[in-house]
Amino acid sequence: MRPIRLVRLLLRPTAALATAVCIAGLTLAVPTAEAATGSGPITAPVGAADRRWKAPAADAPAPADPGTQSSVVGVATGLLPQATGDTAPLSWSAAGLPAGLSINYSTGTVVGTPRGTGSATVTLTATDSRGNSGSTTFTWTVDAATTATSWYVDCSAADNGSGTQDSPWNSLAAANSYTFQPGDFLLLKAGTSCDGQLAPQGNGSATAPITIGSYGSGARPVVNGGGLTGTTGAAVLLRNQSYWIVQGLEVTNNAATEGWRSGIKVVVDDLAEHDGITIRDNVVHDVMGRSDRGGDHKGFYLSHGIGADLPVDGGFVKGLTIADNYVRDSHVNGIGLYGNQDNGGDNNNAVHNRFVHITGNTIERNSNDGIVICVSDSPLIEYNVSDLAGTNAVNPQNIAAIWGWADDNPTFQHNEASNLIARTNDSQAWDCDGYMTGACTYQDNYDHGNFGGILLNCLACGGSYHASIVYRNNISVGDCRIVSNGNPVSFVFANNTIDCGGKPATFGLPAGTTVANNIFTGAPTGATLPTGPAYQHNTYVGFTAPGSDPAPSTADPGFTAPGTAGYGLNALGGYQLASPSPAYQSGIALSGAETTDYWGNPTSATAPNRGAYGGPALGAAACTDDGSAAVTYSGGWNSTGSTGCGSGLDHWSNSTGAAASFTFSGTGLTYYGSQTLDNGIAALSIDGGLAVDVNLYAPAKRLGLPVYTSPVLPAGTHTVTVTVSGRKDPRATNTYVSLDAFAVR
Repeated sequence: MRPIRLVRLLLRPTAALATAVCIAGLTLAVPTAEAATGSGPITAPVGAADRRWKAPAADAPAPADPGTQSSVVGVATGLLPQATGDTAPLSWSAAGLPAGLSINYSTGTVVGTPRGTGSATVTLTATDSRGNSGSTTFTWTVDAATTATSWYVDCSAADNGSGTQDSPWNSLAAANSYTFQPGDFLLLKAGTSCDGQLAPQGNGSATAPITIGSYGSGARPVVNGGGLTGTTGAAVLLRNQSYWIVQGLEVTNNAATEGWRSGIKVVVDDLAEHDGITIRDNVVHDVMGRSDRGGDHKGFYLSHGIGADLPVDGGFVKGLTIADNYVRDSHVNGIGLYGNQDNGGDNNNAVHNRFVHITGNTIERNSNDGIVICVSDSPLIEYNVSDLAGTNAVNPQNIAAIWGWADDNPTFQHNEASNLIARTNDSQAWDCDGYMTGACTYQDNYDHGNFGGILLNCLACGGSYHASIVYRNNISVGDCRIVSNGNPVSFVFANNTIDCGGKPATFGLPAGTTVANNIFTGAPTGATLPTGPAYQHNTYVGFTAPGSDPAPSTADPGFTAPGTAGYGLNALGGYQLASPSPAYQSGIALSGAETTDYWGNPTSATAPNRGAYGGPALGAAACTDDGSAAVTYSGGWNSTGSTGCGSGLDHWSNSTGAAASFTFSGTGLTYYGSQTLDNGIAALSIDGGLAVDVNLYAPAKRLGLPVYTSPVLPAGTHTVTVTVSGRKDPRATNTYVSLDAFAVR
């Protein structure tokens, strides 16, 4: 049977509504004449015939109080909220979650791994399709884990010891022969390399996980699988185990020829639930899996840099976090969660993983998919990077950068997919694929330079359980292709910014798709869009505007600095709107739309912008060069000169803690810098607030870019501080931070 839905939605029929076209998170309701005259005001038209009806506040959803929640640092966890009331499809949000936890907007499922101890006051809010909201507030405490015994491995030691630091084991086999207890640590000596498989035994507990890590100083300890193959063919293996943390390792599993291989793998094949697995901050590389599907179906799909497989239907993982890992140069899926491959290739287990959080990972130069998440309920995939997927494949097959299959209500947000290499088929950044249920959502993502373009709608690939697709507030640069194979229950394509960069336009949007408030630009003149979708209030520059759009615009939307986008989610300030802009507040209201834009600005519910930018149209920016006396420096910086915004003549430093500060008066700021191979991460804070990471990495030098643009700020005086964090993108070679200028608006 299918797993129980994560959120209970109680729908009461009402005579006031004649029809309601329901999309998870988006609903276009058509009131009857009776409703219009007797049951409440009509607000925010949604098309010539469709209008939203604002229900009385008494009908607002009512989230249940989940009571005090308790978690432990490092242990993957989750929460299934419940709501009652006259609630059409809900959108959920949360304020005050402990660091490391996030919420899936479509189901309210909270997922993740807490990062620090303390007590937080959390407010969960559910909003229905008519704009009515209800909230509940509760306490979430995070405690330190209970610790027990530390055990040590030094594979460079001449003799095998007893596992103490003074007498360490000298092989992985010795560690594998011991059954670890809750709270234990298994520590490998830094700067050493161990051959074979690390497959430790035992289970932790919810308050006392078992942790694999390192001790001593130096490079990460290496686990070298040496070509291990098959179901359990991974350099690091957890099989039918609970409450483990795997962190701080370097892992490889190379061979001369391709085979069924993985780096770090979780396997559940005992028909049971296994809980609390966290895999974080590891480097996995040179895993010689399969990029040729012919003759080895399992090897192709189940070769992972990091993976969790359910080869027998019935077992699952409850609480799985894969975070902040770097997977590179492997003939595998970078990160993969898969089901039973013996059921005709459907990979569609009836029992799914739960509380899945895939966040902060970087996948580079892998031959297969970057990240593919299957057989999971309400998984949240966010803040990941897939770059150069498809590299060095033996036989190019069907791959995409970051996607899902056989999931219920997956949400992909704040991810970056770039430079996917030509494959036989597919080759898109994103993909909603077969056996989906609920809503497959992509929101606030950035794709650029992918051979196959933007999105694959493949709900009919292998089978479909009638999912809907929500694709909104995304930005595409140099990608201009959507392919569809299947008709979703509903498909909303809204408030996206598509800059094709002169590429041919191919938009395979099926009939009935709601295409609203988008900006299409940068395609060859006269590019056409398919007939059949319901076009509403889009901007078409270089495209032939569909005659069915009641309010088309072919005017230049007035981006602030188009064409300046670099690498990183923060490098897209050039796609905000400059004043005056014909795209400003000229969109159409969509029920259930996101309340914030790509940059985090509040959006208008009644007069939204077109495109992914939802804030006010921006006036001219005043540039303050890095050499100005108004910019103060501490901690040691170098300089090449001063000539203004975008010059590339800048200050730079790789001294951790070095800082540059600038006080300004205005409502927003853009930070100009350079992106290069040896640049690291700047920590940027405004008015002493929580610092934002600004990634200054790029594979080739790009000078004078708008690398960060703030959300709209309250009018007044503000201070911005840019600090050398000492951290870097895993693809970068150094930690330099560049400062070219600040532009104030």
